[in-house]
Amino acid sequence: MRLGVVLEGAPGVAALQSLAAQACAAESVGLDFAWLAPEAGAAALLAASSVAASTTVLRLVARVAVGAHPLEIAEAAVVAENCSAGRLGLVLESVERDRDLLAETTDAILAATSPRPFRHHGARWRIPANLPENEDHEARIAVTPYCVQPELPIWLAGPESDGVARERGLSHVSGAGESAEDAARAWAATERALGPGARRLRRPALRAVHADADGDLDDAALVAMLRAEQRLWDVDIAVLRLPAALDDRARARAMRRVASRVRPRVVLDALPPGLEAYWDEALA
Repeated sequence: MRLGVVLEGAPGVAALQSLAAQACAAESVGLDFAWLAPEAGAAALLAASSVAASTTVLRLVARVAVGAHPLEIAEAAVVAENCSAGRLGLVLESVERDRDLLAETTDAILAATSPRPFRHHGARWRIPANLPENEDHEARIAVTPYCVQPELPIWLAGPESDGVARERGLSHVSGAGESAEDAARAWAATERALGPGARRLRRPALRAVHADADGDLDDAALVAMLRAEQRLWDVDIAVLRLPAALDDRARARAMRRVASRVRPRVVLDALPPGLEAYWDEALA
């Protein structure tokens, strides 16, 4: 299992500085992912572009609510992906239970982020638009620069996302308010629909974690929760949302505890006999 954290910040320029500091803290302790969302204080893809300059190996996940024009999202994603030298993943989220909007946005962005010209004619958008007032009409267009990665990782989140995702062979995110049992049912349906094709998909989950004002958390309870979800539905990426009220110092402390006390226990399916007891004694 790989572990990441949600980066939190207040609105404004100071938020980007805080997000960069949090990302550096996450990278320095060995966490795998940082999750950026609009509530982090800046547009998620803009924040990812900024944070990328302060990190080198930390993978960045930007969550974007669908609704804007797909080309706008695709262009911002490609810029952030290039700024991070290929470390970006994009999460498209449906927040209004509009399955058709999520589906068409996903289709257009999948086409726009591929390294070849494309066209899209859907219920909402026509790309290229070829408006009557335009003098030159194009059959296809390309979004440049191309992504550094051969394929931009795209996950879907929110209501209706699992069905839209499995129709396109994409991963769907188990949200913070979703139970492990709900996640297991959704992934069982994906396995039935895709068969062996489901094996190439990551199984990400966003989970809220309690920590006190100093950043201390119950690492044993967190390990137990993650192990239970591993057994139930094979979650392989867990992104942890710490309390938003934590300051940067407390947040960094919580990240260190996750990296040193939680990550070693869940990165393997099973630990050698006696190792966990030894760790408990050494870290006491």
